[in-house]
Amino acid sequence: MGIISTIFGAFSTVMSIVVWILTAICWYKVFEKANVKGWKAFIPFYEDYITYKLAGQSKWFTVSIIAWIAAQGLSLIGGFAVMGELMMALSNGSQMGQNGFLVFGTSFILSFIVFAINIYVSVKLVQRFGKSKGFGIGLVVLPIVFVPILAFGKAQYSDKEWI
Repeated sequence: MGIISTIFGAFSTVMSIVVWILTAICWYKVFEKANVKGWKAFIPFYEDYITYKLAGQSKWFTVSIIAWIAAQGLSLIGGFAVMGELMMALSNGSQMGQNGFLVFGTSFILSFIVFAINIYVSVKLVQRFGKSKGFGIGLVVLPIVFVPILAFGKAQYSDKEWI
């Protein structure tokens, strides 16, 4: 069983890297369409900032990053809290507390806020390329499909928001 897990883990890692590279290449083309240097697509977080800026929504970048960092931190803390409560409950036969689950719930809410901001910004971005709101949602939900369409399609960037 161990060798299968190792092979699957290695395959998943390689595929994740390949998908990231392909997506970054597509963002390179999107940035060039918007007269932004394409190399900026290969720098994590900076690529996100440029995307928010192209959408005319750079103010949401800070909110999104802070909420994302808080969600990740709370998720980690919540995991430790749940494990600690479980260990205590198993060792002395008491019931588990609710602290870990409360932290996980807060993390989930923050993650949902980040997701909602990403949809909003993606809709604003694709509208500047003359695309629909549905295309913007697709950009968040299925980026491996919609980013190449935006990159290699006929859409042209405009500073003005298209309706």
